[in-house]
Amino acid sequence: MKNGEMDRARKCYETANDKLCDDEEAAQLFAASAELEEGCMEIGRARVIYECALGFIPKGRLEGLYRKFEAFEQKINYVLYEELDTEIWSKR
Repeated sequence: MKNGEMDRARKCYETANDKLCDDEEAAQLFAASAELEEGCMEIGRARVIYECALGFIPKGRLEGLYRKFEAFEQKINYVLYEELDTEIWSKR
């Protein structure tokens, strides 16, 4: 995705998040926004989006979003572990 397209996509997600009142729709939008950032390798942005969503949406409506957040964190931790393992083995 080109930089200008990414900026437009972010703006759309931000505008939609500001206008949503329904918790279910907000959870889906936050998840899609975080997945967009993850796909663009913006891990920090994705993590912040998930954390904001988990603080914004009532606990009774978080199950699906929380599962996505856990999967995201597991994937990131696995990638970091693999990178560290590769670095350690390359120094031996």
